[in-house]
Amino acid sequence: MGRPILHDASTLLRAAQSLAGAGGLADVTIAAVAGASGAPVGSIYHRFGSRDGLLAAAWLDSVSSFQAGFIPALRGGAGHPGLAAALHTTAWAREDPLRARLLVLHRARELGSERWGGQERERARRLADDLEEVLAEFCERNLEERGGESRRLATFALLDLPYAAVRRYLAVGIPPPADVDRYLASALQALLPAARRT
Repeated sequence: MGRPILHDASTLLRAAQSLAGAGGLADVTIAAVAGASGAPVGSIYHRFGSRDGLLAAAWLDSVSSFQAGFIPALRGGAGHPGLAAALHTTAWAREDPLRARLLVLHRARELGSERWGGQERERARRLADDLEEVLAEFCERNLEERGGESRRLATFALLDLPYAAVRRYLAVGIPPPADVDRYLASALQALLPAARRT
């Protein structure tokens, strides 16, 4: 029988996300994650290879968590097209602020994406492709075309605007208030008044 895993990947990633949220990316070191999680430094290097690998895994975990709710909401949300997806951002920021802060406040390049290994790059590409495809589907179903102005408008309304709405609250460590949902709903309906279900 194998030895039990005392420090699984999720524990280490949560420690990294917590450190990033509390003090910024500079505070996410292998030693700090070891101290926060109780894991030996060597086991973190063994699992992630380097600090870059740890940061990549923590950021990609945040992306995956966001998209796990956003994509189904965009494909099947009731009410005004796209509203469930836009409001997923605020709900997710309240429910999972550690992941939300890492994703919303930092871009991949800040986490050394140019130094990521092939596996991390491929996972990032797949996640980006999944998001692009669901946005194209939304535009084709509800707007005039899969790309062009429709795609730019959908990206702004469904991603850029909700991210901006929660960023100021995440930056100071507080959950977005309920009013944000109401404001987002009004903005989305104004931006996408011609959205239609076919």
